[in-house]
Amino acid sequence: MGLRSLSLRNVVPIAFIGSALALAIFSFAWRIAWLDEEVENRIAKEAQLLMQIVAGDVESSLRTGDPLHARAMIIRSSADRELDGAALFDADGRVVFATTLTSVGDRIEETRFAPVSDRLAAARAAPGNLTWVSDDRGSLFTTHPVLLRRERSDLLPSEVGVLVLRHDLVAAKAAGFDDAATDVLFGLLPVGLIGLAIALFFHTYLTRRAQALVQATDRIAGGEYEVEPLSGADELALISRAIARMAGEIERQRRREKLMVAELDHRVKNSLAVVLALAGETLADTDSPEEFAAAFEGRIQSLALAHEALAASRWEGVALDELVRRTLDPVAREGPRLQLEGPPVVLPPEATVPLGLALHELATNATKYGAFSRDEGSVEVRWSRLDDARVQLHWRESGGPAVTPPKELGLGTALIRGLIEEELGGQVTIRYPGSGLRCEITLSLEE
Repeated sequence: MGLRSLSLRNVVPIAFIGSALALAIFSFAWRIAWLDEEVENRIAKEAQLLMQIVAGDVESSLRTGDPLHARAMIIRSSADRELDGAALFDADGRVVFATTLTSVGDRIEETRFAPVSDRLAAARAAPGNLTWVSDDRGSLFTTHPVLLRRERSDLLPSEVGVLVLRHDLVAAKAAGFDDAATDVLFGLLPVGLIGLAIALFFHTYLTRRAQALVQATDRIAGGEYEVEPLSGADELALISRAIARMAGEIERQRRREKLMVAELDHRVKNSLAVVLALAGETLADTDSPEEFAAAFEGRIQSLALAHEALAASRWEGVALDELVRRTLDPVAREGPRLQLEGPPVVLPPEATVPLGLALHELATNATKYGAFSRDEGSVEVRWSRLDDARVQLHWRESGGPAVTPPKELGLGTALIRGLIEEELGGQVTIRYPGSGLRCEITLSLEE
């Protein structure tokens, strides 16, 4: 499986299945680690219980004086038990009989009971069972003293003998290994099934949520921006909410662009109307083509600068100080001859072009007849807020030629009043003291 196909919905089931396998391996290893001790303890307990039964049966059989009958009793008493063999020793340590219960038929194998020969004396004197493990043969032996009774003089002396039962630990441990594997398998089967069910649930759950995300992105790509985020606090829900926020922002941007296109269309039409009006007014106010070209070019340039400022702000409004600098830069840069002062003010888009043209007319007049016509002349442009909805701009010239009120209204003055008062509903006050022209413009900041 490549990294590209190993998605989140596949990782979760794999993690659950891997955890179940790891638990099974750990449980099996734990059982195997304690298997030897567990088997030996279990066999020892069972051997002691079996010895109590067999010893009683053997002593009862020996009362008849027939050791073969006693051997038959051992075989019958140990049926279906994990007994590998049995032997009866007399008081001198000789084998009365021995039998191997796990072989085909009954045959005497005295050598299999050799490890008990050096313990017979202790076993004969013990009041109960003695049990130990023979490490070299992998066997567990249980001994018990029995009373040998003689019914016929040529059979056995009446003494205390020792009954020995032998258990094959190798076979028992092999069986224990199989039991452990079976226990682990069937013990963990419910856990595995539960893990598999959980894995399938999460696989289905994550698949559906992932498909919902894909469908949401497909709807966005198709132009549908209303996306319902997924519930919950998981990673997919966080991604879904991010997609929903992105879709909402795209929708807002789309609506804004639509409004901007409509506004731009309206502005372009208005601008064309302004251009035509400026062309007509300029032509009527000039006496030669050269004079017309110069005046008209200056007004068109001012119009272009105002539109450039609006485009830079995405038609959301232009800072007043930026508009003043853009408009007056062709005439004078901020410095000794041009002083600007005022708080931050953002003009609404509809006020930007008219005010820009009005400032251009003031600057043109100052260049021709006012402060900018002399090297020592200067202009102060200051503005302040009258309230949250209005701003007042002051234009003050000084150092220029002496000013006298005009005998008749010029085109520049008519344009300023028409742009500010008629188009924007503002107020214009122009005064002509001898020290220089004064102009106050009051505008609304509400769109």
